[in-house]
Amino acid sequence: SYPPYNIEKTGETAWRISIAVAGFTAEDLSVEMKENALIVAA
Repeated sequence: SYPPYNIEKTGETAWRISIAVAGFTAEDLSVEMKENALIVAA
């Protein structure tokens, strides 16, 4: 799916999610948790 992403388990209950968002800065993106879903929007 697009954009490409990777999910890594980094601990017993910890995860790292990497998303390829070329051309965007951190200020361009919003990340929120809603109803057990992680939502990333530009």
